[in-house]
Amino acid sequence: MPVPRIIADATLAVVPKMIGGALTLGLGLALIGSFGAVDYGRYAYAVTLILLADAVIGTPFDLAVIRLAHTRVATDPATALALERAALWLKLGLTGVLAALASVTVGQAAGGLMPYVAVAALSVMALRSALLHLQVRQQFRAYGGVELAHLVFKHGPIFAMIVTNTATPDRILVCLAVGPALAAATALPLVRRQGAVRWPEFMAHAGEVWRLILWYGPTLALGATLAQLDILMLGAMLPGATLGQYGAAAVAASVPGMLGMYLGVVLTPRVVRAAAAGTLRAPFLRIQAGLTGMAIILGLGAAVLVASPLSGLLPQDYAASLPVFATLLPGTLVAMTTSAMALPLVLVARKTFLLRLDAVVAPAALLAYWAAISAWGATGAASVTLAVTLTRSLAVLAAGWQITAAPARID
Repeated sequence: MPVPRIIADATLAVVPKMIGGALTLGLGLALIGSFGAVDYGRYAYAVTLILLADAVIGTPFDLAVIRLAHTRVATDPATALALERAALWLKLGLTGVLAALASVTVGQAAGGLMPYVAVAALSVMALRSALLHLQVRQQFRAYGGVELAHLVFKHGPIFAMIVTNTATPDRILVCLAVGPALAAATALPLVRRQGAVRWPEFMAHAGEVWRLILWYGPTLALGATLAQLDILMLGAMLPGATLGQYGAAAVAASVPGMLGMYLGVVLTPRVVRAAAAGTLRAPFLRIQAGLTGMAIILGLGAAVLVASPLSGLLPQDYAASLPVFATLLPGTLVAMTTSAMALPLVLVARKTFLLRLDAVVAPAALLAYWAAISAWGATGAASVTLAVTLTRSLAVLAAGWQITAAPARID
């Protein structure tokens, strides 16, 4: 893994994502000023459902493509392309089915926003597949271009509405649906250059993808639901204003986790190959040390910001968000150090590890959330989230370190 090449690829792929993360954070802060806590709670719940759909449905299919296609891109590009197309159509179909089911089961908590949530989830799936096509081929210049287009198409109209004081939760959800779809469309010429996939090829590889989804699907569905369980439980148990306050704190605390995921875009294909060759231990140690140092710096900066007079600028409606943010942040900082490299490595090389871990953690977390929210509200939920995040992150880090001890079997 030549360091100069990693830095160049990271710059091309990660910088647009960092800009997107900054815009997302800025959007959250702007909406705190534009929306009351109730409207922000509706918006936060809708966005949580979109993120949950992407994690539960999109990520398993994307991991399946990385696992099945990463070694075939150079040697058998037609098969790699067929695998990608099969994964795309399967996940779009599954998303449609589950969106219809969600409209019946949790539609009321989303406050009438479920149709927008469904379309936005499908749009995000298409964009992720387009980006994955470029990622596995290490075409990070094009990857960054598509991401920048996504930022313009999505955030441009949203901030225009905020400036003109015309933003509403449903209008913002429209932008979250249209923006990714337009960005995915910009990648179509790049994808079409690879050729077409005929129906028999699609059917042949759809089964191969689906068999792997039977492993990844339950693992990531349980993990993603566990990661969003605080919002889901708060939405079911407490008034919308409390959900809005918690959602505002969660958005601010999520920044380190975004950085980890962005770095994972560049590191994951390399990590998979190095793990299979048995050459990952030294790079793993160096990169984890760098991520830990970054987490410490970010944590100190956040502590200074919370203690500064700037924290008093929060609207009165969101004053309760500050202690929630302070509780959530240590967990997301630790998660950042594992999501960039250890988590994708474990998911690829140890298919059942996370499923077994979450099968133990989830029941305890469910009971803990119920008890803590009943007793202490949003701060109780944040405390349980911190405990869950630390437990999962440290377990993944230990498993990742163990995998690097010898060549890993990557099928």
